[in-house]
Amino acid sequence: MKEIWEGRVPVSFSVNPREIACIELPKRFFLFAPRVSYFPLAAEKIYKHFASYVDDDRFNEIWLEYNGIPLPWQYPIGLLHDIYADDAVHPWNITVRVKDFPQEELLSCKSLNIVEAHFNHMLKQAGVVKHQGHIIEKMQKHEIKQLWNSFVNSRFDQFWAVNLKLMENSQLHPIKALPVRLYKNDHKFVQRLCPVTVSTEPVRPSTVLDLIHITNFVPENEIEKTKFICHGVVVPHDTQLIWLYINLSYPDNFLHIVVRSK
Repeated sequence: MKEIWEGRVPVSFSVNPREIACIELPKRFFLFAPRVSYFPLAAEKIYKHFASYVDDDRFNEIWLEYNGIPLPWQYPIGLLHDIYADDAVHPWNITVRVKDFPQEELLSCKSLNIVEAHFNHMLKQAGVVKHQGHIIEKMQKHEIKQLWNSFVNSRFDQFWAVNLKLMENSQLHPIKALPVRLYKNDHKFVQRLCPVTVSTEPVRPSTVLDLIHITNFVPENEIEKTKFICHGVVVPHDTQLIWLYINLSYPDNFLHIVVRSK
């Protein structure tokens, strides 16, 4: 899991030239963005780099786009890269926008408190799916806060000291189902309840391919021409979902899988 936590995406930020307040174009801003993080957590660094070129009062509406596509801030950076970016092109070129906020396409995010609330909501939703909420509902407020603070400050050991409770899979607190979301080349997703085997009887979906079949997410005749991606890694079709979840789930406790054509 630490290798996943330390994954990075090279990103190049530039401002839309029609939205700057001077003739001179600012230099690009480069960042090795953590895959598991969210773009709003890097907003202060972006602001400091471009602030002198853009009217300050417009930065409360900052948003990002790639190839004209608004990027939803509530998705982890690595997930956005897996959905939209061309793996062969580095760095990932993203445009910083300060005008014409697309209210019908993006959620507003003017405070990190909003990001924290979203993160906690995802944790709680995943906790209900896995343990019917029995574990996360008994956690202390300071533990939930430790998850957020250690996530923001990239403190892996501090995060996992608490997150291990949420990943418990024992006789007392077995994982009953897996929180999994499937994505294509847009930010819409399909979420399917994935029961975990609790007896000798096989339970479907047990593999990634099972999940694709059950959700009808990909037409049957296109499956062989499709690849499944998680954290930038192409996942074999026969990979067990429980193994994939334990090893490749995001800090929000969801397993995010992107489906793309080969």
